[in-house]
Amino acid sequence: MIALTGLLLYTWLTPSVGNDPPAGVSVNTVTPSNLVEEFRIVMPSTTLAPLSTSRPIATLVPTLAEVPTLTVAIPDVEAVVVLGVKREYLNRGSRYFFQSQSGSFGAYLWSDPALSVKAPASNGYAVISNGDQVVILNQSDGIAEVRIVTNALDPEDPIVIGATGYVPLWLITDQNVPPPLPTPTPRREYLWVRKLNENDDPHCISMQIIGINTAGWSFRVDGMNLIGTFDNAGNARLCGLAPDQEVTITVYNQSGQVVPGGSGVPAKGRDIMIGEWRR
Repeated sequence: MIALTGLLLYTWLTPSVGNDPPAGVSVNTVTPSNLVEEFRIVMPSTTLAPLSTSRPIATLVPTLAEVPTLTVAIPDVEAVVVLGVKREYLNRGSRYFFQSQSGSFGAYLWSDPALSVKAPASNGYAVISNGDQVVILNQSDGIAEVRIVTNALDPEDPIVIGATGYVPLWLITDQNVPPPLPTPTPRREYLWVRKLNENDDPHCISMQIIGINTAGWSFRVDGMNLIGTFDNAGNARLCGLAPDQEVTITVYNQSGQVVPGGSGVPAKGRDIMIGEWRR
């Protein structure tokens, strides 16, 4: 009974819920169009930059492929044959030439255009001879810079084959060969005599000669029969003068001829003279 009574009270007190709106409330009829209006999405008013329709262009760095190294063979300058290394040209300047005891003959290759330093080889110096082949690299004032291609005297020497150096051009070409060097005039050899001191006896004169073999030589007092003969050491002495007598003396060779420079030399007793042979 109690439960039934509570149910009736709850039903009576609880307002009825229906589809009709409460009295006095105006309700708009919801139509499909209105429904669209109610749920329309309003976008923000901020102006957005348009999306770019262009596609970015990708810049590709090309991959560098390994390029094979090409070795280009450059043709060598044409080699020439050595023609002017002749024995008869020795009188053009013997220092240019090489002569061995075995009979080998050639011309030195020089390390500098002044021809002052000889070019080295494995054993001795680099020498070229007639028939060798060289390349002329440069030439100036009659001097040629060459590179040896073939070499008869040192065919297997790695220092000689391919060596570069300098040589008079005429030794290569056998052209414009200079004339023979003038024969030098022999220098006149003579005896230079002077007084060394006055330490001898007042009645004597002594002399020593150096620089030449005086075996068989002598010196004499001019106008008097006083003679001094030289020994193997070049020493001679004569006596018989009056004390401190002033005279002239002359030197003679082993043939009895007057020695150049040794004629009429002033001297006196007690003088020690010295003679020097000059060339």
